[in-house]
Amino acid sequence: MKPSADVPFTGTLWIRRGLLAERLCRNRLAERAFRICIDKGFSLHAWHRLMALYCDAGNPRATLVCVAE
Repeated sequence: MKPSADVPFTGTLWIRRGLLAERLCRNRLAERAFRICIDKGFSLHAWHRLMALYCDAGNPRATLVCVAE
């Protein structure tokens, strides 16, 4: 994954891209978009969507990390 400094889009746009990827059942792309959004700055919505993705995937460790953040 590219560092977020090289990506010119804002956090809001990355949230929208993540939501679109979720609707298209592209969970890896959604996770990547939400991660980039979080790298750009704190976003409670991005953390919440990541937690939901990890919970649906059955990944308890990553889910707990999202809860802790």
